[in-house]
Amino acid sequence: MNTKDESATTEITRLFAALRPAFPDLEAITVLHIGAEQTLVASASNDSPAIQAIAIGSSARGVAHILHTPPTAAEVEEVIQIVEDALFPVRAMLAHASTLLTNDPGIAEIADLAGLAKAPRRVLSREAVERLFGRMAMLAEGQPLAHSGLPARADFYVTLLILREFLHHQGFDAITIETQR
Repeated sequence: MNTKDESATTEITRLFAALRPAFPDLEAITVLHIGAEQTLVASASNDSPAIQAIAIGSSARGVAHILHTPPTAAEVEEVIQIVEDALFPVRAMLAHASTLLTNDPGIAEIADLAGLAKAPRRVLSREAVERLFGRMAMLAEGQPLAHSGLPARADFYVTLLILREFLHHQGFDAITIETQR
């Protein structure tokens, strides 16, 4: 294991350990963190999670394919394909019937833009993420950015795409955002 992998394992293990006590009634949890260089996932029905580092983050591979702000429809499709391929092996390591959690600031920003009230704990539904994706798709088709209320940053769009594809392909209906920890 190289230093980067060890650092990622330490980071997601720390996040899992920080979030686990906040949800004592949940039998199984999955923790998602979309970092700049990679996306990290930890999942378990106990205190020893299975860990997966996915080689795509908000400012790594995905952003390299977004050359315009907002991204074009072709760029969105290309990033979706990259994300889908990268996420494919994750499903096998997820704890059965787990609840998806995060304390990721990028996902909290998505919740803000989806209209969720600020609170220490918020639940962002897959439907709300899809509505934001729809707004992004309208931008990709030429709607002016100023009318969208969305930021003019490629990392935001990649984070939104990773979250959307994770929710959809891993079978989660929502993600709970815990901002107290």
